[in-house]
Amino acid sequence: MEEEVLAGVFVGFVIYILGTYMQKTKRNWWFGLRLVWTYHSEEVWKGSNQFSGLMLIIASPIVILLSIL
Repeated sequence: MEEEVLAGVFVGFVIYILGTYMQKTKRNWWFGLRLVWTYHSEEVWKGSNQFSGLMLIIASPIVILLSIL
């Protein structure tokens, strides 16, 4: 039981770190919300990744709480 809780907390922290980094990343081929329309415009890339990063940051405490309960 303790391993599952630690794994869930770890995954929650990783999701938070990825969400934080995702909001700041520039357009690239390796990391970010990589969809066809995000490659066509820097503005679309930035907006899509900021929103996706925010959703990951919001999801991270939910993952941590659910793993503890």
